[in-house]
This record gives sequence, C-alpha cells and structure tokens, in this order.
Amino acid sequence: MVTALRDRVLWLRYLPPEGRFLNVYMDQNNKCNLRCRMCGFSDPRVAALAKYDLPRELYDSIARQLFPRAAYLALSLMTEPFMTRDFPDRLAAVREHEVPFSDIITNGTLLTARAIEKMIDARINRLTVSIDGGTKELYEHIRRGARFENVVRNIFLLQSMKRERGATLPRLRINHVLCDANIHAFDDFLAQRIKGLAPVQPQLDNNGRALAKLSEGNWWLRAIATLAARRPGPPASSCLIHVKTSPTSAVLPPTSP
Repeated sequence: MVTALRDRVLWLRYLPPEGRFLNVYMDQNNKCNLRCRMCGFSDPRVAALAKYDLPRELYDSIARQLFPRAAYLALSLMTEPFMTRDFPDRLAAVREHEVPFSDIITNGTLLTARAIEKMIDARINRLTVSIDGGTKELYEHIRRGARFENVVRNIFLLQSMKRERGATLPRLRINHVLCDANIHAFDDFLAQRIKGLAPVQPQLDNNGRALAKLSEGNWWLRAIATLAARRPGPPASSCLIHVKTSPTSAVLPPTSP
C-alpha cells in the first residue's frame, strides 16, 4: 500500500520532459464590474481591497514557462478578465504557444469589436458568457450592474464578426447559475430562443447532473428532472448552456411592488 501511494505521489517523475500535461487556470486581476448576488464580489468589504492587475511581464513569463506544457488553458475564473486593460493583447501568446484548448469566462458586459477581433486572431477555443436569467428583469436582478440588452448585443456582435471572417472560433457557451432566484424560470430559459443563438442545449456532467454537489431540495430535483428531459443528442447548436448551481437561499426572486 505504501509503495502504491508513493507511486501516485511521484507520478510526475515518469512524464517526458516535453509534452502537454498541464491544465492551467489563471485570473488576470482581482476585479469585477458587477455585484452578482451569488458572488463574493457582492460582499461590501470587497470595495476596500486594493485593485490589482497581473503585470504584463509576469503574464509573459508564465506564458513562456507554462503555455508550451498546457493542454487546457483557462484565462479567467472568478474575476472579469476584460477589466485588465491590455487583456485582449495578451491573447496572442495563446496562439504563439499553440495551446490546444483555451477558454475565457466573462460576464460579457465589456466585450468590444477590438477584443473580439483579438480572440478570433488568437483562435481562442471557447468564450463562456454568464447569463443567469432569460428576461431583462430577472437577469438584472441577479447580475447587479449589468444591462441585459447590452450583453445580448455583445453576443450578437461576436457571432456577426465570426461570420464575416469565416471563423468557427471562439465557440460560445452560456454559464447559467441555478439558484432560488431563477429556478422557477429555468425551463422557460432553456426553451426560449434568443434570436441568432437558437437552438440551445443544456450541457451536463457525466452523471447527468449540473456541476455541483448539493443537498436535494425541491428546486434541485426539479432542475435535474428538467435537464434529464432535455439531454441533448448530437451537437447541433452554436451555443451550449452550461448549468452551474448556487446553494444560497439569500438570493430571492424579484417581487412585484
């Protein structure tokens, strides 16, 4: 047993000196322009934190050392990457080092034609935009500081620029966080067709569940039933719905005055 454990701990020893064996996850800053109700940025203490951008020299050093070994690269996680002023210019390193799969997660509010052009040039594989409600009222209740129509317009711009350039990348994915505030509208969200993006299909993990472990409450069971009924067949869409979950009960749906 000790030998087996030792072998697992030292598995890196047997990797060749060349090759892509890393999954790299990195944020470019500690900032976000929204205060989404389910997110840590909604904590009022965040305002007191000193703002920070990953220095370009440090980013370039990380790229030189890690990108040639990376099989997967996520250029943002918990923060808004486009709040780093030169973020679009940094994307050239992804193509330079021929990273096989690259991903950017964003709230979509700061997308510009220049940023989209840089993503297409760098052949970023996937752009994930977070949209947690299919209506303006619900979306803006959850994603405080955003404007629904602006984000949708930016998505249309992405799709339009890809068509103009004959590009297939980046592919578009929608992050949808399930919570008490929007579960009542989840089926409508999946069923609705946003012009230019329809049809959509939910993406599940290997167990047919959203990507989280929660205690089984009624809303959670309804979500699983909805997803199971909509399990996709062969991909036939330009847009995937990636379902995540939030266990918080503090996020309540908007109420009528």
